[in-house]
Amino acid sequence: MFGRFGRQIPLFLLFTVLAIPRIVRLLSPNVWVESEAYLNCSFLVSLGMKPFIDFPLCHPPGPEILLGSLFLLTGACIRSVEILTQLLVFFCSIMIFFIGKRLANRVVAISAAILYSVSYVIFRYHVFEREIYIAIPVLLACWFAIDLAEDRNPSGKPLLISLLLSIAFLVKLTALAHVFGILTYLMLSPYGFRKTLSILVTTAILTALIFGVLLVSYGRAFFIQVFLFQFVVHASAALAPKLRLFSEILDINLSLGFAGLLLLILNRKLKFWMLPVLELSSTFLFIVLLNATFWPHNGIELLPWLCLLAGYFIAGIVAGIRELKLNPGLAVAVCLFVILATTVFPFKVGDWGFGYQKRSDIESLSKVVKIHSRPEDVIQVPSIIAFESNRKEAVPFEEIAGTMIDLQDEVQRKGWMATIRNPNLDKQNFGANVEQSRRFWIPKLFLALQENRIPVVMNSPTRGIGPFVPIHIKEPFLRQLGYTPLSLPGNYVLWFLSAESK
Repeated sequence: MFGRFGRQIPLFLLFTVLAIPRIVRLLSPNVWVESEAYLNCSFLVSLGMKPFIDFPLCHPPGPEILLGSLFLLTGACIRSVEILTQLLVFFCSIMIFFIGKRLANRVVAISAAILYSVSYVIFRYHVFEREIYIAIPVLLACWFAIDLAEDRNPSGKPLLISLLLSIAFLVKLTALAHVFGILTYLMLSPYGFRKTLSILVTTAILTALIFGVLLVSYGRAFFIQVFLFQFVVHASAALAPKLRLFSEILDINLSLGFAGLLLLILNRKLKFWMLPVLELSSTFLFIVLLNATFWPHNGIELLPWLCLLAGYFIAGIVAGIRELKLNPGLAVAVCLFVILATTVFPFKVGDWGFGYQKRSDIESLSKVVKIHSRPEDVIQVPSIIAFESNRKEAVPFEEIAGTMIDLQDEVQRKGWMATIRNPNLDKQNFGANVEQSRRFWIPKLFLALQENRIPVVMNSPTRGIGPFVPIHIKEPFLRQLGYTPLSLPGNYVLWFLSAESK
């Protein structure tokens, strides 16, 4: 009577456990958003504006188009994006569970899924990050790749893998790392080299079609901002700082993951785990070693594979406890974990991704902005406030706006190859590039202020996150132009034009 239902109870309980961290994050009073500009880009898409033409964007526009469509139904607000992100993370954790179960057993799968769901970077990037979006097609492609490697009803699955990988390119160009990892796995599996080559060709054709549509829709601005931008404005960071940041943001999962990898080697199980090992290796190669920069959110792309390896290590410990036996391989792996966790990758307990900015502050500031501006106005406030207020920014995506103007002007005047070789566009670190490129939009901003075309101004508080420091407009200048200060809770000051100044 209860047989079938009873077998589903453990799975139901697991899904409940995986949902709890997502609910906890939604209930947190703080919002941590480092990629505020992408939210505004999505809002502008919902207004019918075109990326790359009406506002700058340095990635393929998949997430922005998706969110812009969502905003037509829900309205543009942090909550709608956050709920979608939490649903995507929940789905990722479930996919990690099923992949772990295919590779080994339920203990491995449950451990990996829980580790992923409570990871620091997953809590920190709870509103928006491209790596969350790219994980969905990649994990699904991995699931179908395992099917092909095991020869489980391959009909239609090669095309599905190609389609999913091409969709990943619509999110982020680092999809190349996952194409390399997944297809290398299939080449080394019984599926074989020649069949895998057909998947590669199909993926290339589908991706070319997608980029062709984007090129037709947005013109050469798309190519300049998505591709050329990556090659001419990022100096390659030194390896040591990248590795240090890599170790800091992936916390305990690094120590557990490396211990799991060693245990796989010692137990001679590595050939059965080639998919996560190759995915981890390829993402590390492309995203950490070869990538010009490495940001904390980049670590999200390595996280599923680290968690799966960590799950294998935890399952080994559980088996050792059950059998009251510590085999030599497990003993060596445990020693490695202890050494890594206490010296190389020391575990740090900080805010665990719950800090940054009060949600209540954002909501109250946005209400005041709406009072002192009209829906059609452009305003000069922090991106997150403009987004929650449903107002357009005077300078969308300030970090890259000047660089995109410079690049497009260079291509227009000198052509593609001359732009790439131009010493004035020589590679430099992101922060320096932001500072240097401000000269292209600051005069336009100050002219708009002097002409009273910007009804609301609010300087960004110093946040200490990343290299980008927003421009601060001096108070005497604002007073001279007729702006009136309004002090708000949380030490925020909003400047608005008085009625006679408008």
